[in-house]
Amino acid sequence: MQLLLDCRRTAQIFWYSVSTHRGGEGFGAILMKCKKLSRLHTSGLLTDQALCYIGQYGKSLRTLCVGVAGKNEMGLKFVLDGCPNLLKLEMSDFQFGDSALRSLLHHFYRLQFVKISACGVTHQCCEYRIHWEDPYGPKYVQIF
Repeated sequence: MQLLLDCRRTAQIFWYSVSTHRGGEGFGAILMKCKKLSRLHTSGLLTDQALCYIGQYGKSLRTLCVGVAGKNEMGLKFVLDGCPNLLKLEMSDFQFGDSALRSLLHHFYRLQFVKISACGVTHQCCEYRIHWEDPYGPKYVQIF
C-alpha cells in the first residue's frame, strides 16, 4: 500500500483481491496520488464508494477493467461521468441487469471498446446493442 501511495508517475495498476473493509477509502487514497494513471485492472469486491473514487480521481484513465463490483449501476455511472478519457471498459460480475444497462447506454458512445460479462443482462438486452452500431458508437461491443 505504501508503494502505491508514492506513485505519482505510475501509469498502470493491476490490483487483485481488493478488500472492502474500509469502504474503498484506501482505494481512493491511491487514486488521489496516482494522477497519471491510464490503466486500471481490479478484481475483487469493489464497493460503490470505490467506483465513485475512480470517477472522481481517475481523470486520466483510458482503460478500466473491473470484476465483481458495486451493488447497482450508480457506481458505474460515477465512473462513466467522471472519466472523460476512458476508451476501453471491461466489466464482469456486476449486480445489475437490463434496465440499468440501458440507462447507461448514452455513456458508452464515446468508448472504443466495451465488454460486459456475467452481469445479469438478458439476451433481449444484448440484441438492443444494435443501436450502438453507428459511426459514433463503440468500435467493438461484446456482451455475454
